[in-house]
Amino acid sequence: MRYHSWTTTDTGAWRDLSDSILPMDHRFRTPGTWRADLTAQETPTYRLLRWVQHGDRTAVRTPRHIRRVPGDEHYWLVIPQRGVYTVRHGDDETRTPPGYASVMGMDEACQLVIPDSEAHAIQVPRGELDRNLRPRRPLRLVVDMETGFGRVLDSLVRSVHAERDALSGHEFLALCDRITELFSLMATRDPRPSSGHLGEVAEVVRRYVREHLGAGKLPLTTVARELGWSPRHLRTALQQAGTTYRDLRHEETLRAARDMLQDPACADLGVADIAARSGLTATWFASAFKERYGESPREFRRRRFATRPAR
Repeated sequence: MRYHSWTTTDTGAWRDLSDSILPMDHRFRTPGTWRADLTAQETPTYRLLRWVQHGDRTAVRTPRHIRRVPGDEHYWLVIPQRGVYTVRHGDDETRTPPGYASVMGMDEACQLVIPDSEAHAIQVPRGELDRNLRPRRPLRLVVDMETGFGRVLDSLVRSVHAERDALSGHEFLALCDRITELFSLMATRDPRPSSGHLGEVAEVVRRYVREHLGAGKLPLTTVARELGWSPRHLRTALQQAGTTYRDLRHEETLRAARDMLQDPACADLGVADIAARSGLTATWFASAFKERYGESPREFRRRRFATRPAR
């Protein structure tokens, strides 16, 4: 096992150091006062990092960086102790506060927002997690590290870092294997969204419903499976967020139908056609729409088109 330690106040030196681990572009809010300490334990299979950063930094991984070093052979498990670690993929944002851990790949263009913070990060072989989790889409998990399995795993990661001077390469490799096994078991047995992300859970479900309207009945079991959660945990998370799957699906379906009713591109579609595209029967749609918006679909469309400015 190789072990390294760096302290730098030079943002240019940090760029070079970070580039040797994972190529990205970096922006610093206050480069004149920015400072970081970094330790790295590594073998050809695993890499364990710990950083203490003073000042805010934003890192951007572009398609150019991905072509240069694909990053598709590993996942990164990040465990913040201070500061909220945020990763953005387009309009999607994953926030990991202290007490939680996130795991994801770096083979997509993304933006990392890293504030004044402390964190551990482990680079693990992608196949070790894919074999157990079998993700259907890019893996982006956030899990609780304050109770049960999570607390044990967090303690083990801290211990591996604390004993870095005493560990042989063989011991380090064996411990990282066990960390990967424990994380896979925790994510498989308890694939629930964390309580700190309940609003994000509801928004993810809303987005999925909007994108799949008209594709069938969309039962909760199907949505949960496609999003990588168990039905029971998804149901509980939505209840804790103040809604239910039935109410959420009902609201999003009516909202989509309302948008079609006032869209000039859908002017040739009858009300029954719009109901069918939303996965609804015409009778139920008319009744539910009037209850929700105070007028029938035909009245709503007539009023909206009557008030539309003439070109």
